[in-house]
Amino acid sequence: MPDHDVINAGVNGELAWNLRNRIDTVLSVIPDTVIIMVGTNDAMGSFRDGYFGGDLYVAMGSPQKPTLKWHKENLQILLETLRDRNIQNRVVLTIPPLGEVRTSSSNKHVDLLNSNIAQVAQETGTTLLDLNAELWKELEALGGADVRTKEFTGIDLWAQTFGSLLYNVFGWSWNDVGEYNNKLKIT
Repeated sequence: MPDHDVINAGVNGELAWNLRNRIDTVLSVIPDTVIIMVGTNDAMGSFRDGYFGGDLYVAMGSPQKPTLKWHKENLQILLETLRDRNIQNRVVLTIPPLGEVRTSSSNKHVDLLNSNIAQVAQETGTTLLDLNAELWKELEALGGADVRTKEFTGIDLWAQTFGSLLYNVFGWSWNDVGEYNNKLKIT
């Protein structure tokens, strides 16, 4: 898109609360279109307690452990801010699955968060793109989850670090890393 400037203002590991606190900086460039996908870290942090869940985000500076309610409150403020600043093209995406076991407790948790996203999008007149549903369709097109795939049970820093090492140091493709790590196809 040579006649468009695209700015990726996303910060890996942030919560909706973090984006809420820096939305003025993001909007200082006066964008025509804003696309938001925020909530994966809120889902992971509210799904499990302890250091590999909500406590991790508190250690990283969050004033509280993530909850679905707090995500919804922060998203509401974010989308209202975009609307009130007259950003005409506002889009919010549902968050992707946590792992590839559709019926897992983690993905039921994601479904609750995505229901909140859909509700807030409707209330604020924001376009909703259902990324989650599209990824489940993609997984089904690939034959579904591998029977050996484990359920997501919380943030696995070892798997993330090891996967990053395989990709960045040893040159593995992300597909190969996913195959090695729980037989994952899309996540």
